Amino acid sequence: MYALQSSEVFSTLPPYQIYRIDEVVAIVKVGRSTIYSWMKQGKFPKQIRLGERAVGWSSAALFQWLAEREAA
Repeated sequence: MYALQSSEVFSTLPPYQIYRIDEVVAIVKVGRSTIYSWMKQGKFPKQIRLGERAVGWSSAALFQWLAEREAA
């Protein structure tokens, strides 16, 4: 059986970033109100507070969520 080395795993992941709402909307292809509704229902990754009036989403959480949706 072939086992991935840690360097191989990290090379296949997208670089870690924080995405703002407009970028998340573009990636997921749904409206911002849908994203906030899904968050409230526990169906979408929670946002990360970046500052007093700024939030974002971790690329790791976002791409994991997308992969889980593709697998379903």
